[in-house]
Amino acid sequence: MGLVDAEVGVVGLGSMGSAALWQVAGRGVEVIGFDQYEPGHPFGAGHGESKIFRTAYAEGAEYVPLLKAALPLWRQLEEETGRPLLTMTGGMMIGPLDHDFIGRALRSARELGLQHRVFDAREAEQRWPQLRIQPGEHVVWEPRAGVLRPELAVVTAVERARELGAEVVTGVRVESVVQAGDRVEIRTPERTWRVGHVILAVGSWISKVVGTGELPFWVERQVQAWFPVEDPDLYHPERFGIFIRALDARSTWYGFPTLDGRTIKVAFHHYDGRPSDPDALDREVDASDIEPLREIAMANLRWLRPEVAKTLVCMYCNTPDEHFVIGPMPGSPRIVLCGPMAGHGFKFSTLVGKIGADLVVDGRTDFDIRPFDPARLPALAAV
Repeated sequence: MGLVDAEVGVVGLGSMGSAALWQVAGRGVEVIGFDQYEPGHPFGAGHGESKIFRTAYAEGAEYVPLLKAALPLWRQLEEETGRPLLTMTGGMMIGPLDHDFIGRALRSARELGLQHRVFDAREAEQRWPQLRIQPGEHVVWEPRAGVLRPELAVVTAVERARELGAEVVTGVRVESVVQAGDRVEIRTPERTWRVGHVILAVGSWISKVVGTGELPFWVERQVQAWFPVEDPDLYHPERFGIFIRALDARSTWYGFPTLDGRTIKVAFHHYDGRPSDPDALDREVDASDIEPLREIAMANLRWLRPEVAKTLVCMYCNTPDEHFVIGPMPGSPRIVLCGPMAGHGFKFSTLVGKIGADLVVDGRTDFDIRPFDPARLPALAAV
């Protein structure tokens, strides 16, 4: 291998990249991380003060072993830094049992032997008086669910990686990443960096970084809103967990216990999200964004006030089959893709960082990532 700036480069220090930087640095490997913003920024997907961790996974049984492996890595990062990143609260999946998401989550729990309990509407309202449950609805409750703190997690992973020897370059936009023989070129307006391998974790910017080809990903605008609660004790994490509620055939909405002692956050998942450009995302929130959230929150939760305390816009980078993209880039095996994550990836980030480190350091991983192979997407294989 010719002269290089580092053995590994990590491009994108958000949800996946920050964890990858930590994992690579922890192996004593020379690594440089790049981000166009400062880690913990509010311009991508990994922000909003809270993200859900859960294990009864409706999205597919193949995810559950990965979640089980991600959990101890979250605890490891906490232990290494002394920062609390994950609070277990239990989780509620609410709706008719024949709703696609609720039904698949229940099957996941049953088939994989995950601890859970099903409450009917009457039992659920007795257990959680904060909820308004319709006749015929059920709550699938699992104890191994909780709240992750995304901004803190990203900053913590990057800071820990620095302590372990990583170099971090911020405020620099990577325009392209190209394999050139036995090295990879990371091209920025200021200079070109040369490394042995790259972990590419740029989320919604992937199409802009890997080339001009028409890639099968689309960016979706998402709005999060915080509403005040009349009795914060009732929404304390010890009394109220994360929840996901059925909305329509494809969509859900979700929320959290109070983290600030005043408000709770709610948001839609795949509901009227606008296709967007990550560099031109509409970050202004108007009444058309808020009213549907206000209406559904007021109808389904008790002791909530209708005025909005805060809003925030983020984005998903969706994939055609709603599954992750993890693995070597077709035709460029020195470039490992850690994402896009299809709008449900943050809870996996510690493990995805480990998998990325496995692939660039060892050339293999013990985790089954075949369902997430980038080569399954012909347009990506053609770049």
